[in-house]
Amino acid sequence: MIDAQDNQPDRISEPRSRTLMLLNEEIARARIRERLAEAEQERLARRVVAIRRAQRRVARATARLNRLRSV
Repeated sequence: MIDAQDNQPDRISEPRSRTLMLLNEEIARARIRERLAEAEQERLARRVVAIRRAQRRVARATARLNRLRSV
């Protein structure tokens, strides 16, 4: 049954088990979204660490090159 005010399904008329099933599915989708967001944050963090490591390597190589040039 559709509620005339907001064109949304009337949850009261649905069987309780269907409502619970829909609620559980909604919770599961929310958890999946959270896990995907966490995984993306971890990927970004690993990328930042790798970039910083590369920057330190470049800085050390530059310093070594400058020392060799000054000799």
